Amino acid sequence: MGRHCCVLGCSTGVSLPSHTFPKDVIMMNKWRRAVYSERIRDMTNEQLRKCVVCYRHFADTDYEAMYRLRRLKPGVVPSLHLPNSGSNNTETNNNNDTEINNDNIEITVSTIESESLMDTSVTDDQVEEIEIIEIIEEHPVVEVKVERQSTPINNGTPIDNSIPIDNSTSINNGAPMINSTPINNSTPTNEDSLESEPSSPKNSTPSLLDLHTLLHGKCFHKFTPKMWKLYKLSCILRKKQEVVIKRQLSFRERIKQAKQYSKSAAIDKLLSSLTPVQQTFLQMQIRATKYAPRDRRFTLDEKIAALSIMKQSSKCYQYLTQVFNLPSVQTLRSILQKVNVHPGRINFINRQLKRQVGLMKERDKVCLLMWDEMLLQLHVDYDARKKHIVGFEDFGSKRRARFADHALIFMVRGVQSGWKFPLAYYFCDGATKTDQLAEWIKDVAKIVIDSGLHLVAFMCNDGKRNLMAINKLKLESARLKKKRRQLYYGYITIKKQDIIPLFDPPHLIKGIRNNLLNNDLEFDCEEGEERKFASWEIIEQAYHMDLTHSMYRLMPKITAEHIIKSKMKKKKVKNAAQVLSTTMGGFIHHHTKLEGYVNTIYGPLKMPEKKGRDTAEIILFFDRLFDSVNGHTLKPEKPLRVAISHNSPHFPFWERAVKRLQRMRFVDRRNKNQLRDSVILKNWVTTVRGLRKLWIILKAYEFKCLKPRILNQDCLRHFFGQIRSFGVRNTNPTCMEFESSFKTLLINNLTSPRTVENTSENKIDGSLLFTLKEIICKEGECNDNSSEDLQTLDLERPSDATRQYLSICNSIAAKILHDSRIEGCDTCKNLLTDVTKSELVSNDDLTRTFESADEILRPNMSNVCYAHHTALMLETELYTQLDLRWLNCPRHGALLKKLLVSFAVEFYIEKWCDSINEILTQKDHDDSSK
Repeated sequence: MGRHCCVLGCSTGVSLPSHTFPKDVIMMNKWRRAVYSERIRDMTNEQLRKCVVCYRHFADTDYEAMYRLRRLKPGVVPSLHLPNSGSNNTETNNNNDTEINNDNIEITVSTIESESLMDTSVTDDQVEEIEIIEIIEEHPVVEVKVERQSTPINNGTPIDNSIPIDNSTSINNGAPMINSTPINNSTPTNEDSLESEPSSPKNSTPSLLDLHTLLHGKCFHKFTPKMWKLYKLSCILRKKQEVVIKRQLSFRERIKQAKQYSKSAAIDKLLSSLTPVQQTFLQMQIRATKYAPRDRRFTLDEKIAALSIMKQSSKCYQYLTQVFNLPSVQTLRSILQKVNVHPGRINFINRQLKRQVGLMKERDKVCLLMWDEMLLQLHVDYDARKKHIVGFEDFGSKRRARFADHALIFMVRGVQSGWKFPLAYYFCDGATKTDQLAEWIKDVAKIVIDSGLHLVAFMCNDGKRNLMAINKLKLESARLKKKRRQLYYGYITIKKQDIIPLFDPPHLIKGIRNNLLNNDLEFDCEEGEERKFASWEIIEQAYHMDLTHSMYRLMPKITAEHIIKSKMKKKKVKNAAQVLSTTMGGFIHHHTKLEGYVNTIYGPLKMPEKKGRDTAEIILFFDRLFDSVNGHTLKPEKPLRVAISHNSPHFPFWERAVKRLQRMRFVDRRNKNQLRDSVILKNWVTTVRGLRKLWIILKAYEFKCLKPRILNQDCLRHFFGQIRSFGVRNTNPTCMEFESSFKTLLINNLTSPRTVENTSENKIDGSLLFTLKEIICKEGECNDNSSEDLQTLDLERPSDATRQYLSICNSIAAKILHDSRIEGCDTCKNLLTDVTKSELVSNDDLTRTFESADEILRPNMSNVCYAHHTALMLETELYTQLDLRWLNCPRHGALLKKLLVSFAVEFYIEKWCDSINEILTQKDHDDSSK
């Protein structure tokens, strides 16, 4: 390829297929004798290896067919279109032997099927002038004429015996090719022979068989116009086929190189170091690059990975779509629309939970149920798919006319491997009421038990509402045991399943720190002994004593946010754990033994010996207690920070810790009187005893060890953090944003856009038990709404200055007329718009109808705004009270009424939500300013 043919007189272009001389010396000499060219006569074998012979000098039978290409058979020698040099052309292929003498000329015509070669002999008495007609886009036709002596034919007309030879080529690649030699219409011929040949009617359509017959007989003068079009088209396609074959050869080479590159050890090592999401993103870029934007198709995993990016920031995602190959925003939103989650019991999730539990081992079925509340922003939004307003109290089965500012989430978690799954959520106004919370706990617990899981524990924080709900459930269980004449051991019994109530250890250690801020902790209270107190003043003084003029500190992690009350972040568990740690206790205990003062930036300070020693003792105790309920490894990081096993040191320590906790109490800092409203110490006792009882239950399921860090609410707090991370750190999401983020996290397996490898959550935080990705493509699985989904459109909201009936009606009319089912109907356009104006302007009938709808909806909105299917109720009112007889299109009358009513209701609800949100925003602004 890329070199001219070395055959004398051959004018084949460099862009057509050709073959180099064989390496075998015998075959090379045979090719040299067959070609017989002066330019290669004196060449050496090395120089001859650089010469090529084009494909026109080989017969079709010299090739053997392969996949989309051909190659020469072994032992083949050039045999066609060679210069006549006596004995040089005697060695040719047996299938293509043709006798050539001085009186005969061979003309080769390739038919449509490219199956045969036709020989035409021209004698001295009969000579034809043949004009080769070709349509070539890139290369012009080169004609080589062989002059002959003109001889008269039987009618006495002299003919110039010249043969134009075309250099156009054809490749037999399984497709029909045409390489023909039509006769010039100006050439005189025998009239009798022409009359004897059959002719087709003028109006008949020529078939490929007729074209083949005419080409075989070289009757180009009988071509009809359609035959000429077919012939010219075949020539164009032949040239395009040559270009495609050349591209295919180049593409195959690139594929081979890519395969070799992908199999290299360096690439495998690089891909193995990437996370699954990174591998998916990289493969998406490589695979979709060769397609146009509208022709790109993405797998479900790729869409889910892109969905996590879009939920982080929509504007950022729109920019990334211009840089990378990513699915469109509409494609990702369609995934969320397939999942219909709602407050309360979600039936399709419960069904999938039962199927997944059936595949689990008995030990993996042991689980606990936890719940917690998340703060939301006061905001109402219209959900066009559910046909109601989101932002009111929603308990699943019923809704209330109160704005929701909290979301209560229930999550189930496996005790063995740490799997998790959020089962239900509820929207409520303020903290959940005790009676309602107890009912929801029982409902969700029944769902867990009915699915086949072994529910063994409840986990919650030590909030007042949770304590009251737990005590209420305990009281009901005690009455049930008494009714059955059974002993009660402090469990909560639901459906004959004994459940142990536990409190979140991180919240408990934070509660100890918060109580120490304003009160002293008295411990080891026994009669006749000196009283011991732990005080926050000692902790503050230890922090001040660490701030010396030296550049080194003994407690570098302790900052003002840990100690100073005005700068403290009280909700941060990490700060509380660092204050009540071995570092702080050891620092205080060490400085109680020092004599003299320590020079600090605050002046000379000295640690009180008695009070300091008592405070250090209680700090070290709570550090060991927190370690005993926070282990997550089989090898001990600290003596008690390790997984629980049969012979672990946890049990003797817990026995001593329970006794010591019972002798502790918080007292007033001034008069040292006991405080009655502090229950944090009792919650510690309940949790430690519950862990001891839980280990007894787990041994029945053949547990060899237990990681205590699983028995806390870290995974639920992590879930809240992921919801808040969407939308550029949306700390207070609305109810609508919460539902959207909730669906996204269930689809992408809780993949956070801000995942950090070394955080405490990721060390023990498990993955979802199952994801909605497995059932998202199943029709009807993720949708519990049995009502028919009407068409919803994103109506343009006019600004305050133009929010008039006319502009609203113009927007509605435009949306209706752009509907695919109505678009192009002149009758509907005349009914909705003013045809006398060039612009799209609504007519008086539509304006009056919308005014009437506004008057009907205004008094009814406050009564149904919080109900399920608010839009359907309002649409029913409009159908019964509006006069829609003027919408009398014979084809789209019912559809026009349906769209007009639904758009009017949807627009009115959107406008109502905007006005309510303005009031709520102003209220929040006023509250924050106070």
